[in-house]
Amino acid sequence: MKRTVSYLVALFLGLFVGWLGQQFWIGYTSIDSSAAITQSLSRQYQRLNDLKNQSLRFSQSEVAPVISERLSSKFILAIEQKNLDLAFEQFSQLEDPGLDEVLLVAALLFEQDRYELLFSFLYEYRYGLDVKSEQQLLSEIYRYVEQLDVRLGKEENYEKLVQIYRQLSAYQADHTFYYLRLSYWLLQSGDTYEASQSLLGAINDIGFVKEITQLQHAIDLYEKIGPQIEIPLKLEGDHYIVGIELEGGIHLDLMIDTGATKTVVKKALLVDVPGIMDDTKKLIMNTANGRAKGLGTRLSNVNMAKLNLDYLDVVLMELPKFKHDGLLGMNFLTQFDFDIDQENLLLRLNPKKITLNASP
Repeated sequence: MKRTVSYLVALFLGLFVGWLGQQFWIGYTSIDSSAAITQSLSRQYQRLNDLKNQSLRFSQSEVAPVISERLSSKFILAIEQKNLDLAFEQFSQLEDPGLDEVLLVAALLFEQDRYELLFSFLYEYRYGLDVKSEQQLLSEIYRYVEQLDVRLGKEENYEKLVQIYRQLSAYQADHTFYYLRLSYWLLQSGDTYEASQSLLGAINDIGFVKEITQLQHAIDLYEKIGPQIEIPLKLEGDHYIVGIELEGGIHLDLMIDTGATKTVVKKALLVDVPGIMDDTKKLIMNTANGRAKGLGTRLSNVNMAKLNLDYLDVVLMELPKFKHDGLLGMNFLTQFDFDIDQENLLLRLNPKKITLNASP
């Protein structure tokens, strides 16, 4: 009987010791997560108290994400104080930082002109996101790209822009837009060879055939004429007149009209020119006086000061009461970024910058 009792006592003690050891083992292995949970709760309560006592305001012109309850008061304070080093340090200590926290750091990086670090930070965070969050992040990246492009473009800081677009095309090699913009800014900096090489990164994207063609044409013009094309103008009343030369010594004075979608020439001036009427297409044009009939045709070898065009699409119309020989419309002007220098009477044509699609 005593032996049985001893066995029972020993068994009980063994079970108790095993249970006790298990508790210490579990407690030891999970101590980090328990402390983290406690610390997280502490941070949340602290942040709630902080938010009661102070107002965190962000400019509407900048990113203003909804601040997650996961944020620590030290992280918030670092953002408020615009202390980038401290913000990075506190960000690294956040548990499972979300997109809101990332965008707060990004806004601070952009504000402090840390562009290379901004994009490396955002693209590094891209990996591992769900599809919706990734799309949101890419939209924010593209927004920063556009803001930066405008800022540095106005400063004519082409070297910096080239450097950044090289970085971006390395981070997102499937984004054709980066290669196009890189080519554009290389062209602006005068490096036509590298501009052409950058186009090779976009050459197989059928969605950008028009833009690629425009840039290659701009590169060719740059090599022939220089960085900017200046075409002399005449001022008649409130209108600017540009002269063009056609084959056979035909001279036309066209009024620049940014409201006209097509370039229009008086039919009577060209109807007897050999070949002009051989390949025409009937068109109906909307004019200030209503709808009117016209004939679409293509003029070859058109010279406009130093600029030589292989062709210019025009519409031939009856314009009996119009003073000038026709209108120079947007089908020509939109091939360039153009500007009318009213003081010096010059039409300035620059390579056209490719615009960014707002959607990733």
